[in-house]
Parts: sequence; structure tokens; C-alpha cells
Amino acid sequence: MTNSGPNSVTAMQDETLPAATPQPSETHITAPRDRAPRALVFGASGYIGSNLVPRLRSEGLSVRAAARNRKVLEAREWQGVELAESDALNPTSLPGALAGMRSPPIG
Repeated sequence: MTNSGPNSVTAMQDETLPAATPQPSETHITAPRDRAPRALVFGASGYIGSNLVPRLRSEGLSVRAAARNRKVLEAREWQGVELAESDALNPTSLPGALAGMRSPPIG
């Protein structure tokens, strides 16, 4: 981004970024042998989420995509992606999106 004044921001042109290379210090999650690692993507209908979901699937992860509007997710026609209507800012909508998800071990 470029800043052309004290309070103005001009967006950069969309560029394709190279795939991130894992660094030795990064923690890698392994799943039980009977299933692929799972990822929950909140904001899956947005720009980043809509690119992240297919990337995670291509890496072999099982993905649950969550957004406030399920119809937007359905329009993506992702194969093998579980869809959940949930708003990360609305606690009453979270149990359905979080059901069955596990947090990775820390440390």
C-alpha cells in the first residue's frame, strides 16, 4: 500500500504471492492416522477466506468454512468443504461452527 497523505491509503494492485515455505521454527500439526488434519476458516466468504479454503483443501486438509451468510458459501460450490453459518462476533452462533473441532497442542 502507498500512503499519499496523512489519512489516505491507496491499495496496491492484486499480485499473486508465492506459496509460503514453512520455517523450521513453525509448529506443524499432525492428525490422527484415521483422518486428515481439520481447519476451520471464519470469514470464508471474504477475499482471504475464499482463497484460503481451496488452498487448504489442495494441501489435504479437511475444511469447515464459516461465514455469516451460508448462501454465499454455497455459491462457491467447493467440493468436500463443510459449510457453517456462523458469525465470530456472535457467541450464540459459534457452537455449530466449533462442534467437533480440536485446538492444536501448544508448545
